[in-house]
Amino acid sequence: MKNTLLTLFTKDPQYTLARLFLTKKEIQDLTTTLDFFEMAEVLAESGTEKEFQAFKSDYDTGYKYKSIQNISAKHESIAKFILLQNEYGFDQSWADSFFAALETRRLKGKYIAFSDVENYLRGIADTQGFIMHRIITKTNNGEKALQYLSRALQYFSFIRSVGRNSAAQSYFALADLEKRHLNSLDHKEIQHDEENFIKFIRDQIARYLGWNDIAMDEQNSLPLRLRIPLRAVSELHEWTAQQIWENPMVLYQTDIIPSPALTLFTFAKSVFSSGNS
Repeated sequence: MKNTLLTLFTKDPQYTLARLFLTKKEIQDLTTTLDFFEMAEVLAESGTEKEFQAFKSDYDTGYKYKSIQNISAKHESIAKFILLQNEYGFDQSWADSFFAALETRRLKGKYIAFSDVENYLRGIADTQGFIMHRIITKTNNGEKALQYLSRALQYFSFIRSVGRNSAAQSYFALADLEKRHLNSLDHKEIQHDEENFIKFIRDQIARYLGWNDIAMDEQNSLPLRLRIPLRAVSELHEWTAQQIWENPMVLYQTDIIPSPALTLFTFAKSVFSSGNS
């Protein structure tokens, strides 16, 4: 599952406008972080236990000695991230939480209670928000906005993956599925129980919107140049969520993406509204 927040601000072609509000170095540093995250996730999900532990060991060694000299040449993403961590003073708890989330998913592969999903999101998504906040603001103040936006976007990416990714079900708590009397998110089964599926998806969208609301409530603590793209990104995802809310079965039919015209209008509106807030 892609790291949503970092991808939006580095590689996603739909959000090129968002990158206009960041400096070249900020984009490079966010890309370095994303490369590190993605390599770790690939190894956690499809690599051998030995490969994953070797990657983690290289990171632990690099952080412990504040040096990249003993890091394997094949783990270039670790070396670059260690240099970034030394430069910005990332909290070590962020990386610890990230690796703990990967290891838990690797070992269990599913989540029983929603609290298990939240723990995963803290490691995978909140960490992205903390790091992006530190890179752009250079402070510890007001990081809650990016923390919760990252969590919201990551969870919404799970929702959007239903119908497109066979592993989508594994990112939701079994308790949430059981609440709506669902055994599977497979389209063949859902066709016989659309009513409960619709309720399930709306439950998850409501959860996403709750986190998104927290992020928007906290955004005034951020610099104006960051508030503008964040507000636009938030509104575009809210628009997409509304389309899915109205017809959750659309998840099995097409990938809903805001048009270029709507994207441009939303960013223009964000420039005006953020400047007057």
